[in-house]
Amino acid sequence: MGKPGAGKTTFLKYLAIHCANSQILGERVPVFITLKQFAEFPNQPGLSTYIKQIFTDCGVTEAQAIEMINRGQGLILLDGLDEVREEDSDRILNQIQQFTEQYRQNSFVLTCRIAVREYTFEKFTEVEMADFDDQQIQTFVSQWFRAKESDSAEYFMEQLKENPPIKDLATNPLLLTLLCIEFEDSGAFPPNRSELYGRAIHTLLRKWDDKRRIVRQQVYRKLSVQRKEDLLSEVAFITFKREEYFFKQRVVACG
Repeated sequence: MGKPGAGKTTFLKYLAIHCANSQILGERVPVFITLKQFAEFPNQPGLSTYIKQIFTDCGVTEAQAIEMINRGQGLILLDGLDEVREEDSDRILNQIQQFTEQYRQNSFVLTCRIAVREYTFEKFTEVEMADFDDQQIQTFVSQWFRAKESDSAEYFMEQLKENPPIKDLATNPLLLTLLCIEFEDSGAFPPNRSELYGRAIHTLLRKWDDKRRIVRQQVYRKLSVQRKEDLLSEVAFITFKREEYFFKQRVVACG
């Protein structure tokens, strides 16, 4: 469990990669499942069927997949229970309960935001993602600016120590990422959290296409940052009002 931006998904991917490389649980086979995608998959397959399909898509036969699960060799990583739509929630909870009970010899890790919804998994041990400590913040910042081929890491840490309210934000990996983006762009910290979000959005809207090497149609290239913010604000307002907190790209494209 963890707060938004605490690194739950990143941690599961870390487990998957290190397991695949035999650095942890070398006898296991990692299976990463985004629960929202599973919940909205066509025809609502069972979790067992869904996992078999994942293996089939990777060139593994269904018989091999069944044998692996039956022998308890799976590391099943279930990500984002809180992102499942309310109308799908009971079905997915039941699927997880049944699957983990039937194939209990496998290893399971399930992520969810703190205090999002009530549920009980008797066989699971609950742990919470800890905030970054000072050393982890230092490590993150050093590696971030090294990857950017920048020598700003030391100055960043000096400024962070002189600004306790901003340092409190830096204990969250997502907010620390936004701080690094903003500091890289302007060489200073914003005065408060709302200003941080505003500046980070502004920076991303200006740099996203260049960073991702995305080439837009001519009509979109001329959109100013303000127009982009206006457009996204309209989308946010409409979807929030409808309680559609997660939606597909085609929904936005179709209006």
